[in-house]
Amino acid sequence: MKVIIPSYQRPDALTTPYLKVFNNFDKYILVHNKQELSEYKKHNPSLNIICTDIDTNLGGGLPRQRKWAIDNLVNDNEWIVFADDNIKEIHGIINDTWLKDEIFEPNLNDWGNLNVQQFAERIEFLCNYANEVNAYHIGFLPAHNYYFARKKIKHYGFCMGKMTMWKKDKNFKWNNLYISAMEDFNHTALHLINYGIVIIHDYLYPHAYHYQKGGIGSKKDRKPIRVNSIKLLTTLYPDLIKKKFRKDGYPDARIVYMSKKNFINWRNKYINFTKEYTFDIDNVRWVKND
Repeated sequence: MKVIIPSYQRPDALTTPYLKVFNNFDKYILVHNKQELSEYKKHNPSLNIICTDIDTNLGGGLPRQRKWAIDNLVNDNEWIVFADDNIKEIHGIINDTWLKDEIFEPNLNDWGNLNVQQFAERIEFLCNYANEVNAYHIGFLPAHNYYFARKKIKHYGFCMGKMTMWKKDKNFKWNNLYISAMEDFNHTALHLINYGIVIIHDYLYPHAYHYQKGGIGSKKDRKPIRVNSIKLLTTLYPDLIKKKFRKDGYPDARIVYMSKKNFINWRNKYINFTKEYTFDIDNVRWVKND
C-alpha cells in the first residue's frame, strides 16, 4: 500500500516516513517545486521524493497536493494512506481489546505504540470493512486522549487530516475549494455528500508535532487563515459544519452531530439544493442557477 506524505519547507524535519509502522509501505513524499526537491533529496537521500510543480501562490497547497496524488499516483479503487510529514508515533489499543465494538471504560494499559504487525492488521481490517459498507474515506481518533476511544467503528464524523485513508473513485465529485487550513473538513464533507458515509476508527491515533516551522506556519500565523476557512466551510455546508467555540477563542469548526435519519434528510436536501444553486467561492455565497 502507498503512504503519500505532502510536505512543505521541512526538508530536515521529516518524521513520518521514518516510522517503523510504514516499513512495508511504498512511501511518496510530495514537494511543490524543483528547488524544494533538491533540498529534500539532500537531507533524505533514501526517500522517494516527487515534485508536483504546484504553485504555492495559488493557496491551498496541501489539498492541491492531495488531489494531484489521487489523480496521478493512485489507481481506481485503490486504497492509500495520506499522512502529514510530522507524525512521531502511531498510538492505539495494542491488545485484543480493539476487536470489541465498544469500550465503555478505556484503560491506559490497553493503549500504546502500535508495532508493524498491529498497524498492518488494523489497516487491512479497515479497508475490508469500508469496502463492505461502501465507504471511501477513513479517519481516526481526533484527540490525543485514550479516554475518547469509545467505538471501533463510527459511520459519521470528522476525519482529521493528520492521517486518513482514501479509496480512489474515478467518479468522485470534487469541488474547487482549496483552502490553506482545515481542508480535512472539506474532504470529510465531500465524502459524506458523495457516499453518505465516512469511517472513524477511534482505537488508533496519529500522534504528531503541531505548529512546527514550515508547513503553513505557526499557530498565530494560521489564525486569520482559519477564520477565512471557517467562513467558507460554514457557508458551503450549512448545518453540517459550524463554528466551534473554544475557551481560548482560537477559531475552530466542528461537524454537527446528527442522527442517521436527520443526516439522510440533510444530505438529500443538500444534493437537491446544489442542483439549483452554485457556490460562488470568491464572494462566499450561493447563487441561483439561470
